[in-house]
Amino acid sequence: MAQVHGGNVHEMARQHGVRAEAIVDFSSNINPLGPSPRVLRALRSQLHWISRYPELQAPGLVHDLARFHGLPEETIAVGNGSTALIYRLPGAFTPANALVLHPTFSEYERALGLAGCQVEGVMREETDGFRPPWSRLLEELRRGYAAVILCNPNNPTGDLIPKAELCEFVEEAARRGTLVIVDEAFMDFREEESLKQEVLRQGNLIVLRSMTKCFALAGLRLGYLVAPPPLVKRLREAEEPWAVSALAQIAGRESLKDRKYLQRTLTLIAAERQHLLEHVAHIPGLTAFPSVANFLLLKMTRPGWDALRLQQALIQREILIRDCSSFPGLGRSYFRIAVRGRKDNQRLLTALQQVLEA
Repeated sequence: MAQVHGGNVHEMARQHGVRAEAIVDFSSNINPLGPSPRVLRALRSQLHWISRYPELQAPGLVHDLARFHGLPEETIAVGNGSTALIYRLPGAFTPANALVLHPTFSEYERALGLAGCQVEGVMREETDGFRPPWSRLLEELRRGYAAVILCNPNNPTGDLIPKAELCEFVEEAARRGTLVIVDEAFMDFREEESLKQEVLRQGNLIVLRSMTKCFALAGLRLGYLVAPPPLVKRLREAEEPWAVSALAQIAGRESLKDRKYLQRTLTLIAAERQHLLEHVAHIPGLTAFPSVANFLLLKMTRPGWDALRLQQALIQREILIRDCSSFPGLGRSYFRIAVRGRKDNQRLLTALQQVLEA
């Protein structure tokens, strides 16, 4: 399975003869504010730690995450990005088969497949607003699956499964002995809908979280999961040593301390997401789908155009979008844009109008 992701700025620059530094990247969903200033100060003052081994299993970071979320430390494990944890999970739990809800992040299926797990998919339909087809999911659950993986809010559709609905599904899965893995990489933007506290009540639930997106630590790589203590213990036993670098541990701990930065981020994303939605609605040939995350899924409806053609036209203007044709269930008409700051967002809107109206 080919690995296709956003954020491939350097590759696109080489292909199209533009400078990587000049590209405004709408293809990766990273906080436009960049890392917290507190993080940058801490990293500058503690660079000497790169010559020493980091702490095994990052106990200081685990402690701070537990306090931040109001959870016991034994429910948290950290990794070199949440994607690294996605790849670690099948090795630790060896599921024979698993169910994935599409369209979604491609690495779930790839990680499971590499571990020898048989993967089946259930499709969300655009005609139903990309809502999960619960009746079909429950029908599949009755057939017997070791694990179910879903993303909430979902990437790339941006929709949110209400917490109450998801809790009912987790309970039904528990009755059938099925592990449910919920990727909450974008839940920072709707924290009240997180299932993180449910791990204290549901022994079959694992919640994945990322510090890449909201805290802008993509280059350092940092993620974590929340799960019942027996599952965390099992996962730690399968963990490679020094899984999280010293600088990533420092950056993670400092990020959690900057509550003002987090609130500023949430306010900015909410305002700019709405700005993009309102203005895209006035561009002929484009349809935008509602989102609770820091990105929007859009669909080309203009004859003769698809996402790849649009991507190639925009890269010449030093703007990079995410062609979503690689997502199962999404065709050549779909693309994703990150929510950035007002100046960048306005530049994208202007470019879209100029390209599509030319």
